[in-house]
Amino acid sequence: MLNDLALMRIGRNGQNIIISGPTGVGKSYLACAIGNNICRNSFTTQFYRINTLIKKFSLERAKGSYLNFIKRLVSASVLILDNFGIKPLQPAQFQVLYDVIDERGPDKSLIMTTQLPVANWNEVIDDPVACEAITDRVTANSIQLKMSGASFRQKKRGSVDKV
Repeated sequence: MLNDLALMRIGRNGQNIIISGPTGVGKSYLACAIGNNICRNSFTTQFYRINTLIKKFSLERAKGSYLNFIKRLVSASVLILDNFGIKPLQPAQFQVLYDVIDERGPDKSLIMTTQLPVANWNEVIDDPVACEAITDRVTANSIQLKMSGASFRQKKRGSVDKV
């Protein structure tokens, strides 16, 4: 089902996916698996952890290659943004995020992983207008997958030592 979803809706129709759930349940793994499948079927994919992307924006500005970087983000068939909501975004940060999402338009897909339900995105973007604009663009044509369960990292380690 996910392969079909990735190829039919994501690769061809510009549909977004929001993958939410607690830490360690496989949100990033699932997003990467979908992205990998998209790549194997001749679509372009870019992956960034949101905090790394924010730092990269500043670095690219300093190097004078900011507009070229934005152009690469906008042109990818699928942009995967991992760990949205780990920490609040500053106004300049959510403005550039809005610009990228808006410029991608309705024919390009976005996959976002987050621990926050969409209704709580205002905790990350404290400007109500910007939050509504970003949320609307991401959710308007989206499939929302809610994952649950215990952290795979905890399972891998076995039981956690109690202190």
